[in-house]
Amino acid sequence: MMLFQPHRYSRTRDCYDDFVDVLSSVDELLLLDVYSAGESPIAGADTKSLARSIRLRGEVEPTIIDKDNLAL
Repeated sequence: MMLFQPHRYSRTRDCYDDFVDVLSSVDELLLLDVYSAGESPIAGADTKSLARSIRLRGEVEPTIIDKDNLAL
């Protein structure tokens, strides 16, 4: 199981394909919203887009976790 939170929209955009490749190979994937670090959102570089691209690979069904409901 992997819990992943992308850090910064610009980094998510720049590393998007690599993130999809790596995250598609895990057995179970939990995704948190992008930690913006003060950046404005970038279209297509958000958690929902990342989850959609991973889902299309057909290897893992990502689950988006609302950080307000996260208890570790």
